[in-house]
Amino acid sequence: VFRPRVSGWTRASTWLFAVVFTIPFIAVIITAHDARGELWWTVLLLGVMAVAGIVVSVYAVGVVRTMRYILTTDAVEICAGRHLRCIPFKDIVRVEVVDLAFNLVSSYRLPGLAVYDVIYSDGGIVTMFSTHALRDVVLVETADHHKYGISPEDEVEFMGDLRSRLGL
Repeated sequence: VFRPRVSGWTRASTWLFAVVFTIPFIAVIITAHDARGELWWTVLLLGVMAVAGIVVSVYAVGVVRTMRYILTTDAVEICAGRHLRCIPFKDIVRVEVVDLAFNLVSSYRLPGLAVYDVIYSDGGIVTMFSTHALRDVVLVETADHHKYGISPEDEVEFMGDLRSRLGL
């Protein structure tokens, strides 16, 4: 069982979700206050947005805390939150450590955290379960050209173990 590398960026990003999620709604709250002219309405909206931001942040923290990369006898299992991805060894055609190119279109990537399908300029869509969004990402590609990006804490041991199981 391999845990992900966690950096200061990872810790900051998980809480940054709350800020990123809440800021756009400030305009809505101000507009609602001006339209209704009542303080309780503004406080209610602010409270709802704060709770929503906290829920998203707690979810992100949960994903990072449960993130694991497990090498079983016949597959790589990626666990993160409630998500489990199984990549059979027979389907893996390439494994390498890469630096991915930033793309502005991506929506599930922050400094220190990339989850789900993320768009990269040079790699296309990569299913990420990684605490490193751009640099030193272990890229696992399957025969059907699906790419997975992960960031094991002990990258050298993980790569050695995986390559020995794959016969590379």
